[in-house]
Amino acid sequence: MAATWMRSGVIVIGLLLVNGCVNSSVILTPIDQNVKAMRRASSCNPIFLGLGGGTASLDQALAEPAALLEDYTQPRVPIQKVRSVAYQSMYYLFAGGNCVEVIGE
Repeated sequence: MAATWMRSGVIVIGLLLVNGCVNSSVILTPIDQNVKAMRRASSCNPIFLGLGGGTASLDQALAEPAALLEDYTQPRVPIQKVRSVAYQSMYYLFAGGNCVEVIGE
């Protein structure tokens, strides 16, 4: 009897630990090859235990000072020219987020 409960507990804990880790990205705009991929900025809203709130918007992402993709020690400035806009969804175990990500100059 105790072995059955123990096995059930291990199964439940195992299912909770692998409850759907997600990391997906969808490019929303055609990639503009004329604009260099130099900086990345994003606007995110958090998710915890399946509950989340807020709005991730393109305007917020463009207003954020963006880091250089190759050298993070340089000062951050907002993106002026957009190369691509993507939607990202990340969820690991109990927490995650949805983001609008902008890449450009």
